[in-house]
Amino acid sequence: MRINYPMLYRIVERVDQRRDYYLYFHSNHNHAMLMSQAKETALFCYWLIKYKPISFENAYEESSFFHENGYTINELYAAFLLMSFITGLDEENEKYFNEAAVSTLTYSLTNREISKEALIMYVESFLT
Repeated sequence: MRINYPMLYRIVERVDQRRDYYLYFHSNHNHAMLMSQAKETALFCYWLIKYKPISFENAYEESSFFHENGYTINELYAAFLLMSFITGLDEENEKYFNEAAVSTLTYSLTNREISKEALIMYVESFLT
């Protein structure tokens, strides 16, 4: 695997900028509004699928992986990260991630227009 570190740093920077946004624009004198881990995870995944910093070393492997699966390693990793976070919140959430659900999630991350807010709401819907 090859990682484009400047892109990865940009992803971290974008999440950090959103964290600052919550702190500066949603806080008041009595309470500092901090961004939740759910929001951070969703935003990291959002930017991961936008910037696509992870790739195969070999272009043939990259194209073969996409041809066989219909998504890149970035969407697969984002789905893995989302599922890991959500099941980490509550092990009962594993029931929502069968093979069909994982396929739908990776398809959605690859082919559908998903906003940052929509991905945040998806992750937050699993909070109890």
